[in-house]
Amino acid sequence: MYELNDLIIQMSFSIYSNPGVYAVLLGSGISRSAGILTGYEITLDLASKLSTMIEKKEVKDVSKWYKNYFKEDMNYSKIITKLANTRSERSNLLKPYFEPTEKEKEEGKKIPTKAHRSIARLVKYGYLRMILTLNFDRLMEEALTAEGVNPHVISSVDSIKGTPPPIHSNCILFKIHGDYLDSRIRNTVEELEKYPNKYNKYLDRIFDEYGLIICGWSSDYDIALRNALQRIKNRRYSAYWAIKDNLSQTGKELLNFIRATEVPINNADQFFSNALDNTESLMKFKKPHPLTSKIAVESVKRFLSKNEYIKCHDLVKEETERVHKLITSEKFNVGVKCEKEVYQNRMHNYESAINVLLPIMNTITYFGSGKYLELIASTIERLLPEMNYRYRGGLHWLQIYPALLLEYSIGIVALYAKNFEALTNLFLKPSYIEEDERELAIESLNIDYVFQGNYSNFIPYKEENRKTRASDYLFELFQKILKSDIPEKVKYEENFDIFEYLIGLIYLDKINPGSEIKNIRFPIGRFSWKYFGWGANKEKGRVIFGQFFKNYLKILLTKGFFGGSEDRFNKLRQSYEDTLSKLHR
Repeated sequence: MYELNDLIIQMSFSIYSNPGVYAVLLGSGISRSAGILTGYEITLDLASKLSTMIEKKEVKDVSKWYKNYFKEDMNYSKIITKLANTRSERSNLLKPYFEPTEKEKEEGKKIPTKAHRSIARLVKYGYLRMILTLNFDRLMEEALTAEGVNPHVISSVDSIKGTPPPIHSNCILFKIHGDYLDSRIRNTVEELEKYPNKYNKYLDRIFDEYGLIICGWSSDYDIALRNALQRIKNRRYSAYWAIKDNLSQTGKELLNFIRATEVPINNADQFFSNALDNTESLMKFKKPHPLTSKIAVESVKRFLSKNEYIKCHDLVKEETERVHKLITSEKFNVGVKCEKEVYQNRMHNYESAINVLLPIMNTITYFGSGKYLELIASTIERLLPEMNYRYRGGLHWLQIYPALLLEYSIGIVALYAKNFEALTNLFLKPSYIEEDERELAIESLNIDYVFQGNYSNFIPYKEENRKTRASDYLFELFQKILKSDIPEKVKYEENFDIFEYLIGLIYLDKINPGSEIKNIRFPIGRFSWKYFGWGANKEKGRVIFGQFFKNYLKILLTKGFFGGSEDRFNKLRQSYEDTLSKLHR
């Protein structure tokens, strides 16, 4: 899977920050998914037809036959001349290679790909103006025309004369190797070794004045183009080279020479469509920073609205992997001495590590359904560490903190949005490994487990004597984080309290189903002091929690909570509230 959050977003930000200064260089790989043959493949096919006509049988080694028969290497232009006399005949001969039949259109062949359409959209927005292509087809022109862009097309030395300076054109399409309707296209080794002087001058200017985005090009056979790139003395802007497979030694040397950033990709369609998505997100928010939560959220909203699950899945997975790689790095080493300052810094570092993943998952929770919500469980599981009883201490337990933050954030948003399917994926599905055994995540994914013993005193909360320091700290933390999701303070506090009340019930039901609560530690939130402690407003708590279960208990039971039994729930809840009251008395 390509590295979206590091390289493609970096490139997208470069495009966004420097509109019109990047040129795109497209090789044959850009059109392969459309079913378009390369120039050499067309030449080989034409030579095969010619050999069959002459020999009256199929020839195995067409290239060798051609050289022996005509005493020259295969040459596109000469083969065309041998097969068709007039311009019209040549045009008809080549059309099947480039122009789709009705059936091919239905199959999505020989029509502009996602890559072509994404580039055309970036041109329409004004972020790209110069397109260099080595392809003979007209897919790029078609995609641009569909976006209302009429490019100035250069396909021969003659057409350079009438082309306006790049700064005065909304788009220039330079077809370096020619157009399929012109028999002068460049295809043979000799033709690719040297360009006309006017081509070289034009390319020198482009490579000097523009940044470069290369895709679908191996560089192995295009000697003249390699030479043009190697004439670059100073680069004003960055170069990005999207690579699907490994480059040859020649390609690697060129990549290093032009100091291009190598961007591993799956295919051109995915590469350019993601670049477009990121740029559109930046356009909406106009923020000069590539990796912000707002950009990520806007991307997720677009994926959800267009039902583009794969893109959403990839974004979540890649950001999750980025977080996992970070929180398991040496920066988060748990072998250091656990002092108060170290502990507090570690908490803040964990909070910073997931500052993009949190809003991504909140957005999915608020607006998503079905398979999108399944990403909740897999994300939680990926961030949970494999715990071991032999190595337990404050920083070891604190490794669960990133997943705990996700749990709180998703849970509060799910309650506010009344998305009970999200709660199911949050509480009933995630699991983790402990001592080689797989356990339900909720057994350790709670504040009582993460902030055990005296380490709770290390939590950076201003009131020293609070019994629920962890809960109070998280309440204030998420009040800031979720302000845009839940702007009403009263609503936020109600849903925070319901979440902590609910997680205590679910925890007890999972570890002690159907039994009386005796000598069992369970997560206790700040709500307990408000509604069950000294001077508690029990009536208010009874109204808030009572109204919630009156409205939504049946939904929870149908989702599998409390074994689907209302009687089991009622007994557990009574015991739960009695225990909370006794605890504070």
